[in-house]
Amino acid sequence: MLRTIVNSVKRHRTFEEINNFRVKLENGRPLVSGDNSYGQLGHPESVSSIEKPTPVPNLNERLEAAHSSLSNVYLTTRHTVLSAGLNTDNQLGRSFNHSLSHTFKQVEWDFGRFDGVKQLSTNGDTATVLTMDGNVVGWGNSEYGSLCSVEDKGVEPRHISEHLDKAGCRYITKISVAGAHSWFLNDTGEVWNVGLQLVDENPVISPIPKKLELPCKALNIWSGVHHSAAFLEDETLYISGPQLDRFTITTNQNKGDLERLVKSKTLDSTFGFNSILLHS
Repeated sequence: MLRTIVNSVKRHRTFEEINNFRVKLENGRPLVSGDNSYGQLGHPESVSSIEKPTPVPNLNERLEAAHSSLSNVYLTTRHTVLSAGLNTDNQLGRSFNHSLSHTFKQVEWDFGRFDGVKQLSTNGDTATVLTMDGNVVGWGNSEYGSLCSVEDKGVEPRHISEHLDKAGCRYITKISVAGAHSWFLNDTGEVWNVGLQLVDENPVISPIPKKLELPCKALNIWSGVHHSAAFLEDETLYISGPQLDRFTITTNQNKGDLERLVKSKTLDSTFGFNSILLHS
């Protein structure tokens, strides 16, 4: 099943992907290709672009997952996160005085103390990790409050679960970071937003998590650079973000396939500048 839901506000007809580089895992090893301008592919500064999928030099860890934002790549093992690329807002999550890193090194946080890494989410200049024991750690840009504080400079890795707990957002099962806000899905299907959010249809910056008013419980969440989406129990897609009007799209095509994919946890999405691509 393959279905494209187009952002009707901009009315583009084709799916335009955000990144001009790729990273994928093959037997636990990363293969990278495309633009290396920020060093995000882990190759030397002299290598500006890589045509074909190529291994990362001097990287021997066996990896669990790979994630990319606009100018960074993050690789996760069972107990660590490795980062490379741009560092203007502490996106690398480690002590580093330069604006770029062409080498993958560990984010400076002891994830093993929280039973390891369950999920990493990144977009723009912000990254967060959901640990195996349900804690949330974030770093990078929090100018719009997406890490539960409003700060002009990028922040080093910090524990933000206490802010979520205080607001009533507990038992988190998935995290999803956009460029200016973060969403958190809990085990009852509630979705909580922190950062840039809509209040009376106007964008407002708030570092205090707020529960979204959804018509029914959410089954999954994803984020693009400026907007996020939740797939709901009634098979509708709820989309919200600072550059979009809030709207809902009914998935009246391939409803059986969508329901099957959601139940099997294999429904995924890819955000472009102008579209959302649902796929398995």
